[in-house]
Amino acid sequence: MKRTWTIIGVSDVPGSFKWYQSLLLCRHQWGAHEHPSLMSPDEAPPGNGLLLFFRVDDFDMAFKRARALVTRFEEEPHVNPNTQTMEFSLRDLDGYYVTISALNQ
Repeated sequence: MKRTWTIIGVSDVPGSFKWYQSLLLCRHQWGAHEHPSLMSPDEAPPGNGLLLFFRVDDFDMAFKRARALVTRFEEEPHVNPNTQTMEFSLRDLDGYYVTISALNQ
């Protein structure tokens, strides 16, 4: 496999596109194209049972970009005791929990 697409339902595709512009992610309007798991945010709150987890090779730059996107982080940068790599977490515009993890220590 050379490429995977992560698709999430969002309330504002252009706004989410700007938010995720530096990440590989496909945004999807709720109810468009009749995908069963993306029909409505009323079925379950956005992010219920989902963690978007990205491994990046430019952790410091990703953190700098993330700082410009949000006023607060769910988790500030720290070493994950399981992976022994740096990571931080934040919420996107629709409330999805997003974790950014360093690819290398």
